[in-house]
Amino acid sequence: LAAVGEQSAEAASESLWEALRTGLLLPSGSTFRFLHDRVQQAAYSLIPQPELAPLHLRIGRLLLRHAGQTQLDEAIFDIASHLNAAMHLITEPDERLALYHLNMRAGRKAKASTAYEPALRHFDIAASLLPEDAWTTQPDLMLDVAREKADVAYLLGDFAQAESLLDEA
Repeated sequence: LAAVGEQSAEAASESLWEALRTGLLLPSGSTFRFLHDRVQQAAYSLIPQPELAPLHLRIGRLLLRHAGQTQLDEAIFDIASHLNAAMHLITEPDERLALYHLNMRAGRKAKASTAYEPALRHFDIAASLLPEDAWTTQPDLMLDVAREKADVAYLLGDFAQAESLLDEA
């Protein structure tokens, strides 16, 4: 919260005091969590629709900037989720490539914990971030994502998709 609010941890904690006092937020170790998913949904619904994608992009970039390699692995799903929600706003090729790698990392982490459907979503997003001519211009990256998608499709029991992806690769 401090990173996203671009403030000190103390200032971020102070700004949450009223929500903590009323019980809408609960302390959970060194972080906070909402009392209930509905409270989180209600807070999220207060953000005007046109502001959501730019906000996700800002949050994702700030979280990524403030995460070290150890923290990145712990926060990979949160960071990827924010950036993926705004990927249509990411137009710079280098940043799209970085988001490709972030989704590949998130997909591999999900696959390693047997969360195959989220893994496949991350791999699908990674593939969508590459240019249309990626089989020609970035064949190593396309081969990598195709293999991962085929592996997860196989693990999900979708043998036809796995075979199709391997044929493509």
